[in-house]
Amino acid sequence: MAQTKIIPTAEEFFNKRSNELGFENWINVIVQQEWDVIEKLPIEFAKLHREAILKAVNEKGKVSFKRKTTKVAGGYVEVTVIPVIEKKSILNAYPLINIK
Repeated sequence: MAQTKIIPTAEEFFNKRSNELGFENWINVIVQQEWDVIEKLPIEFAKLHREAILKAVNEKGKVSFKRKTTKVAGGYVEVTVIPVIEKKSILNAYPLINIK
């Protein structure tokens, strides 16, 4: 199984991005009224978790298959395979505790 990427906490993420953007601290950002930057950071943070959620569901989600047989004309039997998604495996793939 692939190694899970460590997602930073919200505070770590914002501090890292503020340093990358050259801001000494968030008060300076607010004073400088860099609202466009502030608005984009939560979206970037959410995208990190969305990627992690999709990966977790892909790795941990479970699908089983149900077979349905039907007799048809001429004595033939038609077999239909129906995928059944195990809802709990999807819902539990990425626990809320992962978002900090």
